[in-house]
Amino acid sequence: MFKTFIYRLGLALGLILMAQPAGAKQFFIEPYVGVGKTQVQLNNSFDIANGFFLGTKLGGVIYKKFLLGADYHTGGPYKFHQPLNDTEWTHVMYGPGIGADYKIIRFWAGYYPVSEIQDSASGNKLTGTAIKIGFGLVVSKKVRANLDLVFFDIKESETSGGTTTSIDGYSAESAHVSISIPLSF
Repeated sequence: MFKTFIYRLGLALGLILMAQPAGAKQFFIEPYVGVGKTQVQLNNSFDIANGFFLGTKLGGVIYKKFLLGADYHTGGPYKFHQPLNDTEWTHVMYGPGIGADYKIIRFWAGYYPVSEIQDSASGNKLTGTAIKIGFGLVVSKKVRANLDLVFFDIKESETSGGTTTSIDGYSAESAHVSISIPLSF
C-alpha cells in the first residue's frame, strides 16, 4: 500500500510540476520535531498522554504559493492509563496533503489513510485513518513554529497474532506543537 501511495504521489507531482514556469522552486521538504498531547476515548472513559514526535512533509510547490505533497509522522511513547490499561503506545501515520505558503504563515491539511497506534509491549494495534490541519509561523529566517490538530478515526483492532476485529466507540484527538525547517529547491 505504501509503494502504491508513493507511485501515485510521484505521478501527480510530476504532471503538476511540468506546468510550472522555468526557474521556479518546484519541490519542498519540511522536517519537523515536536511534542503533542493525545486524548483517547472509549465510550465514556478517556485518558490524555503527552509524547514526542517527528516527521517530514515533502512534495511540490505550485505557482510559488500552493503545496501538494505527503506527510510521514511518527510519535511516542504515549503512556496511557485508562481506557488503554496502563500501556505505552507509539503512532505512525502517512498520507497526502495540500497547503498554502504566504511567506510568514503556512497552512497544511492532510488525509492519512494509514494511521496505526501500537502497544509497545504487546504489539497490538488500533488502525484507521486520520485528518490533520495546522499552520506554521516564521520565527527566524529558516525555522517555523507549528500548531497542528489531528483527528483519528479508529476502525479496527489487530492483535500481535494477526487477529483483526472491527471496533466501535474509540476516538482520539491530538494537539501538536513543533518546529520545522522548510526547504525549497
